[in-house]
Amino acid sequence: MGLAATQTRFLQLTARKSNVEYKGQQINQQRTVLSNKSANAYQSMLTLQVPTPPSTSDYIKIQYQYKDANGATWQTTNYDGNNSTMTVKNLATGEVQNNVNIGKFEQDAITGRYTKAGNTTLTPVEVVDNDAYDDAYNQYTYQQYLYEQEMQVINAQTAIIQQQDKELELQLQQLDTEQNEISTELEALDKVLGDNVDGSFKTFGG
Repeated sequence: MGLAATQTRFLQLTARKSNVEYKGQQINQQRTVLSNKSANAYQSMLTLQVPTPPSTSDYIKIQYQYKDANGATWQTTNYDGNNSTMTVKNLATGEVQNNVNIGKFEQDAITGRYTKAGNTTLTPVEVVDNDAYDDAYNQYTYQQYLYEQEMQVINAQTAIIQQQDKELELQLQQLDTEQNEISTELEALDKVLGDNVDGSFKTFGG
């Protein structure tokens, strides 16, 4: 290869090397943007509150049992101490009676629970407020659905980001390989140019 051709090739490779470096910078900038997106997605995931299913222990209410004149055990179903009448259920037969009045409920000053109604002894019992619990569980189910939807969106976004970054990483590796090849050839051409210059000096220097 003549001196002129060598110089032309050297300039071409120098320009190509600059172009490869510029492409590499562009790819690194794109990967930085993807990294920020990935961090934002992760932060969004951290801010999500995982729904907690309700516990029946959180929906305990106090109801009262008593025995009637026949010895049958009855239990209030919704008594809160504010009404003069109540709905009761026969624990043996399942019979339900409404608007029952067995006397004025008397409240224990220490426990706050009712212990007597007229001449009838009351026994406090803890029962689950199924209606309130069911409402809470339905709300939990809905919140769980929303949470899973959000997680699916975040996971999908993260998968796309990871795939894009993987593609950019591959491009960067290809550019690095090309950059090394260009540098190797430039070094060889630089040596050739140096040898040609030295030869010219010797020729004209006589």
